[in-house]
Amino acid sequence: MSSAAFFRRPAVVLILGLCLIGGGVSVLSRLVTGPSTEPKRVKLPHEDGAEASPAFSPDGKRLAFSAREAGRNAPYHLRVRSVAGGAATQLTGSPASDLGPAWSPDGASIAFLRVDEDRARYMVLPAGGGEPRQVADFPVPVPPPTAQPAVCWTRDGQSLYVVQWAKAQPPSIAVVSAAGGAPRRVTQPPAGSHGDSSPAISSDGATLAFVRQSSDKTGHDNDSDGRDGSDIFLSDLSGSNLRRLTFENTAIQGISWSADGRDVIYAANRVDQHKLWRVAASGGSPRNVLASGRNPAFPAVAPGGHRLAFTETPALDAIWRIDLTASNPRSSARLLIRSDGREYAPSWSPDGKRIANISSQTGNLEIWVGDADASHRAPITHLKAFQISRPSWSPDGRTILVVVRGFVTTSSNSIDVDRVASDGHTEPARVQLPGDSHQISWSHDGQRVYFQSMGQLWKARADGQQQQKLTNNWGDGEPEESADGQYVYFRRERSIWRVPTAGGAEEEVIAPDHDARFAAFQTAAAGLYYLELDREERTAAIRFYDLQSKKSRELVRLPVTDPSSASTFNVSPDGRYVLYSSVDHVQTALVLTENFR
Repeated sequence: MSSAAFFRRPAVVLILGLCLIGGGVSVLSRLVTGPSTEPKRVKLPHEDGAEASPAFSPDGKRLAFSAREAGRNAPYHLRVRSVAGGAATQLTGSPASDLGPAWSPDGASIAFLRVDEDRARYMVLPAGGGEPRQVADFPVPVPPPTAQPAVCWTRDGQSLYVVQWAKAQPPSIAVVSAAGGAPRRVTQPPAGSHGDSSPAISSDGATLAFVRQSSDKTGHDNDSDGRDGSDIFLSDLSGSNLRRLTFENTAIQGISWSADGRDVIYAANRVDQHKLWRVAASGGSPRNVLASGRNPAFPAVAPGGHRLAFTETPALDAIWRIDLTASNPRSSARLLIRSDGREYAPSWSPDGKRIANISSQTGNLEIWVGDADASHRAPITHLKAFQISRPSWSPDGRTILVVVRGFVTTSSNSIDVDRVASDGHTEPARVQLPGDSHQISWSHDGQRVYFQSMGQLWKARADGQQQQKLTNNWGDGEPEESADGQYVYFRRERSIWRVPTAGGAEEEVIAPDHDARFAAFQTAAAGLYYLELDREERTAAIRFYDLQSKKSRELVRLPVTDPSSASTFNVSPDGRYVLYSSVDHVQTALVLTENFR
């Protein structure tokens, strides 16, 4: 058949016609919308310390934010910088902390929250600098407010929506005149909740978005301000027509409306990924904001100009060792493992001769194993996973159980439980457990495994067969078998419980005076080690609970600058050494993203 005859066939003519139409539509689309643009990160000047809560001026050309010098006790002050570059200008300098700036719609004023020893005061000052005036004040709650934004303007610039604190009541959202006066409560958080925060009003001025923290603090415990168990709610400006926008009960650090008012942008730890997300105000599934950085928080969207700002915290973890037999254990702290990536979740082998931990020094999270002195370290996995659980050694030290969530190469969010050879010489073997299984640990005889699935605790044979539920309370986690194999200890909310390994009645064992860190306890022959965090004193201490005397004693207070960064530890089999991970270096800095849509 000649080529001319081929192109005269009806089917071919139809196909060519459709291709031409499609190409024409594509060209017209590009003419209408302009060339496609990718989000572009812009590096802003940064000094040592922490930056938080950015807010764009109405024209999108300036950023106001809170900043403090290096040092946990330094107060936050307000600064303003041009997005075009140059040095920032400091607007406030009082001994109190000035948090969460918000620009007035005309760009002439900035509202913010000032927190001193006994009062939380809402202030307004000229955007060019000057003396601030007080609009409203409340007693400082316990714990005191963090850098989380707490104030926003109405679109007419006449009123402020603020977080209101009162004794014996959860915080709520209130409205107050920008000129000052008595606040009027808008939201009504239910009894037993931890209240409402982060007010944000849509671009059309009709809808209020805010974060409501429930009393169910399940899920995560990785935010220093404890903002887990939260969701986003919407209402009109009077607080009526309330509806829940997200249903994830997870940590949320800042919300912002998109410029067109169609989406809410927020920072959250969901599906075990701490990123920026966007969800349609009409409802639906959240989508990942591709411009997210490392541990992003406090998103802000410019009213115009297609700009997004947020803070990024590129934390680096290191692993330290303390000798509990030293005359002063705290002073015996020795840096053991540090790299260019994250180093955390250390675990001694059963014979005390090796250490396994999670490391990102190759660019991906993998399990590394080395000698007890941190020499001869090497990766034993090459999974390229989004997340890996803390390693759990088998009693004979030959294999390690690890939970793997998602893979970089496939963008999958699956959860798999793998048994990995501790020498790394054989491929991982899959353990057949339910698809949501995590928090895996071994029995002391190596015949069983314990795990969490569907929010409850289970046990199974080492191969995953003969699964049996141990607890019925939703949210129980971190199962660890006792040294004699009689009980399974586990975390329930802020205390430690146990249940017989054969099943039966559950009982509370330890109710710490302060917060017991999730995933931070370890069974021993005579009792339990656990990590306790005192948020008011800003200390983290490893304690030992004696099962016979039913009393606990402090073993060591960890020498860490930020106690909330010490989230895991592990005591050597002989009880002499303790390994713990903490943030070795952290700077919270502003990130600007252009071409955000």
